[in-house]
Amino acid sequence: MIIYGISFLVGGIILLIFSILLCFGFINLLHDYHRNDVKEVDKKKFGLSVGLSLALTAISMASTGIISLIIRKEFIIIWTLVAFAISFAISIILTVIFIRKYNGSLFGN
Repeated sequence: MIIYGISFLVGGIILLIFSILLCFGFINLLHDYHRNDVKEVDKKKFGLSVGLSLALTAISMASTGIISLIIRKEFIIIWTLVAFAISFAISIILTVIFIRKYNGSLFGN
C-alpha cells in the first residue's frame, strides 16, 4: 500500500504542475490537433479551462495518495479510489467539452 500511496501522490503532483502550466497559457503541452484551430484571443481561456479540469484530477489523485498513506484501512482506500475515478471521468468530460468549444472539434479540421 505504501507504493500505491506514493505513486498516486507523485502522479498527482506531476499532473498538478502540468495543470498550472496550462492555466498560465502553455497550451503547447497539448497535442497540435487539439489546439490548432483555437483563436488567438481564446488561447488563455482555453488553457485555463483545460488546466482547471486537469487540476480536478490532480488534486483528487494526490489526496487519494495522501489518504492511503495515512489511513491504512482498505475500505477507506477503496472509496477514495472510487472518488478519484469519478473525478477523472468528470475531468475527461470537461476537457472534451472545452476542446470542442475552443478548437471547434476534438481532433481539429
